[in-house]
Amino acid sequence: LGDITGNVKFFDIKHNRTADLRPAAEGLGDGVLCIDQPSSHLSTTPRAVTGSLSGQLRLWDLAGMMETRSQPVHKGPLTSLSFSPKNGRLVASCGVDGRLCLNDIGLKTAEPSASCSLPGQALTAVSFHQNAISCAVGTGDGWVHLYDWRSVRSPVCSVHAHPGCRVA
Repeated sequence: LGDITGNVKFFDIKHNRTADLRPAAEGLGDGVLCIDQPSSHLSTTPRAVTGSLSGQLRLWDLAGMMETRSQPVHKGPLTSLSFSPKNGRLVASCGVDGRLCLNDIGLKTAEPSASCSLPGQALTAVSFHQNAISCAVGTGDGWVHLYDWRSVRSPVCSVHAHPGCRVA
């Protein structure tokens, strides 16, 4: 769970313990909006990513209980994250800046591996398909767009699934 100050609380149900983690840069007050973890079989080290109000993607080492990396990905709130179901290094992110990004957290660069923009659209939710090649992204005004990561110039299809409502 994340809070408005940027702190994160992880619950280890298997070992009946909790951990309170704070961003490496103290005093940011950069609220956590979303969090995701890769499937346990995809990563040798337990980790998680969080998205913040300022558009930062933060990588957390859950074994060492600390933030290991922070990088700006979006201009404005990063609203949703989704790990690839087949690669524990790939994380899709979206934000109110209208950008959909594919981030390789194993690389040292802050630039996304792939991205596209939907001008004028506040993106609110992203989810990988089980094939790990495509993803769905939702908007603040009810649209759901399906993208193929091999060519993200335009959506494969779009559906006005929830007119007038935010897709979560």
